[in-house]
Amino acid sequence: MFLKLLAIIVFATAVATTLLGLRHRQLQIAHETVNLHLRIDKGRQALWDLQTKIAEKLEPRALWSTIDEAPVQLEPSVPAGVAADGNEPR
Repeated sequence: MFLKLLAIIVFATAVATTLLGLRHRQLQIAHETVNLHLRIDKGRQALWDLQTKIAEKLEPRALWSTIDEAPVQLEPSVPAGVAADGNEPR
């Protein structure tokens, strides 16, 4: 009887230790995920800042005159029949 009780205690301890290890690994992965999301957000913010700086320095009139003077034929980046916002025309 004592050996059975000891075996149950050892088995329960092993199961508890395994579950604790799995829970710890789950928390580590969640922490890594949060850190990666923070890095992605910082990258997006930096990209938005750069896009804003480019837009501030870009003068539409000068851009259009440069495009008109350029010896290239530009095509629209939006397919025909689709508005610039991506919606179908009404």
